[in-house]
Amino acid sequence: MRCPFPVLSRLAGAAFLLAAGTLLGGAPSAQGQPRTGDLLVAAADSFLRGQVLVIQPGGGVWTLARFDGAFPSCVAMAGDNRGVLAALAAAPYTVTEIAPGGAITSLLAAGELVLDLDLDDRGRLLAVAGQQEERLLALDLDALTVETLRRAQDVPGAGAPELDSGAWLIARRDPPPCALVRFDPILRAATTVVADLGGIPAAMASDPSSGGVLVALAGPSGCVLGVTPGGAVSTLFAASFVTGVETDPEGMIWLVSHRGASGQASRHDRAGRTIRTIPFVALLGSTGLEIYGRRPLRGSGSARRATTYALELDLPDGAAAGQPFVLAAALGARPPIRFGPAGVLHLRVDDLLVASIEGRLPLFTGFQGRLDARSSAAASVALPPGSAGIRLFFSGVRLDVAHPGGIASVFNPWGVTIR
Repeated sequence: MRCPFPVLSRLAGAAFLLAAGTLLGGAPSAQGQPRTGDLLVAAADSFLRGQVLVIQPGGGVWTLARFDGAFPSCVAMAGDNRGVLAALAAAPYTVTEIAPGGAITSLLAAGELVLDLDLDDRGRLLAVAGQQEERLLALDLDALTVETLRRAQDVPGAGAPELDSGAWLIARRDPPPCALVRFDPILRAATTVVADLGGIPAAMASDPSSGGVLVALAGPSGCVLGVTPGGAVSTLFAASFVTGVETDPEGMIWLVSHRGASGQASRHDRAGRTIRTIPFVALLGSTGLEIYGRRPLRGSGSARRATTYALELDLPDGAAAGQPFVLAAALGARPPIRFGPAGVLHLRVDDLLVASIEGRLPLFTGFQGRLDARSSAAASVALPPGSAGIRLFFSGVRLDVAHPGGIASVFNPWGVTIR
């Protein structure tokens, strides 16, 4: 999803030496705010200057924030789906938050070079980190603590959460062969999913279409791989010099690639056909990709039997305030329901989905309603006493009669395993 290790390995050491003793700071943009669906690209202009670019699907490119003293090693949406997280590639490897208007706030020092950031199914912020030794870190931005969940004697390349299991998949870049490992943050157990990816991993992303992940391999002969939860690997299409990968609500694949001072964002279907390309400039390279507003739906805390599990809905665009929404639950994420340009609802049609929509069970609270003035809403699920081990999936839609079929947008899938 995020990080091209070749760029970081080339630049991070120099950035550390040049930035030693320098207070890391930054400057906000004066160009407005990103909109849902815009691309966020972490980029390096020099050893001591980086930025987060906003690339609009229509072709506009502008700078959301600039960093003095370091460049961002990766970029991710914050938990509230409004702020943008950027980890810096100079010690102490500070994780910062960029407000939608561009103001930058330093949050905490990760202590290790961060390659990927995302939420786990408990709503915690996890980070794949390390240059010579792999670490999976849990970053508590409220308590300002860093917990090491996994440590391994491998050089990590990238990582991403897996929808179907809730585990994290971490791609090893060294020593060869480059393997893909599944790590369960709850059980603290690791298993090898793919013994040899066939190349050096440059970036990874969750893939709701398969329940697994996408892996982009580095270099001029690179490609995009699809890896299912069962470990089946398929080559989707060839792609050179990829530095970031993500999927959008329609299931299309966005790539960022970089060669010299020239970068390119491109949108592809699953067969590799190019739908759109957008050029941009970053003098020393790009180091990560995110889609703004991609996670409006998320859970909070552990899902424990005989308790109530909270869900939060946050749409960053204020224009959605007051619009109706519907949430739903299912026991699986596939086969999905397709709503054309609005996106893909990654929920299986089963009895639980029907019951959650019709309100026939008293388990679901707040699954239908209107977004408040901040385009937010809260919902919850009462988990039965005998439900431990069941994995639930949630998603939903925002309604607007002005859109085809009355569906304005489809929310991301969120999976959680009841403990």
